[in-house]
Order: sequence, then C-alpha cells, then structure tokens
Amino acid sequence: MSLLLRYRKLGIEARLRVDAPELEPLALGLQSSAVTGRESCEETATAELVWQRRSGETWQIRLKGELWREAALSQEELFLQSDSLLDDLIREQLALVPMLHAGGVVHPSGGAVVICGSSGAGKTSLVTECILQGWNWLSDERLCFRQENPFQAEGFRRNFNLKERSFGNFPEIASLPSTRELIRPHTGKRVRFFDPEELGRGRFQAEGTVRAVVVPRFDASGNGTVVTPLGGVELVNLLVPELRTTEIHTARWIAEFSRQVSAFSLRYSNPRGLADVLGSLLESGDLLSRP
Repeated sequence: MSLLLRYRKLGIEARLRVDAPELEPLALGLQSSAVTGRESCEETATAELVWQRRSGETWQIRLKGELWREAALSQEELFLQSDSLLDDLIREQLALVPMLHAGGVVHPSGGAVVICGSSGAGKTSLVTECILQGWNWLSDERLCFRQENPFQAEGFRRNFNLKERSFGNFPEIASLPSTRELIRPHTGKRVRFFDPEELGRGRFQAEGTVRAVVVPRFDASGNGTVVTPLGGVELVNLLVPELRTTEIHTARWIAEFSRQVSAFSLRYSNPRGLADVLGSLLESGDLLSRP
C-alpha cells in the first residue's frame, strides 16, 4: 500500500503519493501545516506528485505523471525539491491572480503587514518573531491578492524554512517536533524546516487587510534597527522583482497597491524585538498615510 497526503492552499488541492514505505516519515513532515488528509491507497491512486524508490538508497519524483529529472535523489534532495514543486502546483492554478514572494503577519488588534524581500532578507525570521509575540501569520513566502480587493492579502499555508544565520536567534525552533534540518546541495548551507502551527496553534489567518509593507534588510554590522519610509515609486521597484505572476492585471494591481499602502525599509541586525517595532508603527498610526 502507498500513502496519500492531501494539501489545501487558497482553496486548491494538491496530492502527494508515497510508494516507498521508508519515505513515509519524511513525507509526513513535508508542509505538514497544509495537510488536510492522509490515507492508505493503491499505487494507482491519482496524485500530482509521487515519490518512488529508484534503486538502492535513491528515489525519484514523478510530477503530473511524468518522471521529473533523470537524476537519482537522496532523501534530502527529495524533500527540498518537493517542497518547491508542491507550491508550484498550487501557483500554476492561480496564474491570473497576483502573487508576491513575501511573508505576512496580522497584529492581534487587526491590520496586516506584508514583509517582502529577496531570499535571505529575513522574511521567515520576522514572521517567526511575530508569531512568538502573539501575532497571527499569513505566510513566510507567498501571498495572493485578488483584483476585487487589492489590499486583502490571502494566506498561503506552508512549513517555514529558517536559514542557518538565524538559528541562534531562535533556539526554540530546534526542539519543535516537526523540525527537520537539511543542507542545501548547491550552497552547503543548513536550513531548518518547521511547522509554524507548533509555535502557536490556530495562528494561521486566511486573509488580512494590508496596512503596510516592510522591506527588510539584514545588516551584519550590528548597528541596530533603522526604519525608513519608502515612496510609491521606490516600493514598485522593490516589489516587481518579487512578483510571481506577470500578466497585465498584475501590473495594474501593483501600481494601485504601491500608491496607497504605506511602506518602510527596515534595516536590522537581530530579528528579536522587531515585532514590537512593527506593532509600535501600527499603533501610532504612522502607517495611515503615505510618506
């Protein structure tokens, strides 16, 4: 028998079938925050993503019925590649919906903050810190926006991955039941995958009204935290590289979004305490008008 896992994000379902029993513990940790069902099944059960033994201690992925790459994979590679492929399966069905490479959190009193930046900017670290301080989370990686309400961010369930640089800032992550530490093959850097639900049950929020965008930048010099207002044109230039859809309606969305939502750059050396920084901005009302 095989194992079938069902994932649901933004109203769309994707399925992973695991044909090799030794891989089942690994599969149960893959984006566990988005799993809506698990069941035994036959090897003929329909699934967009399939894990199969190849030979010896190597495995292969079948994506939508076709062999994905010819190379044999280790368990680490299987996990890392499938984490991205699972998100891509959802994104393919949302091709006409603006999607941003960004994290998002919602303050306990209401109001969402979008945290947008390239890989390594600190999206996961900031979202993690906010969860630990009682905020709700939308995502650490992708947010969806609808044309009918351009300021409503929709949450994207997925397990977080914390980069090695931030391990020391969040030692509590290492002891979470779901934590899996892997080494990325191309960089040699360690990364910790974990289920954000284990930081606070029921903290995932399906949507939130955006009151601000924060663009973080890690500063290794340790010179504290600096918040600087961003103008609309500056924000457009920073958001465009992080778009995951490129249709014309997306251009209209980002123009309107950047014109009306307050935005700030955030230079920091330590993510701990930054939830208070974001909360102070929200409570002071500084986010209610464009700079």
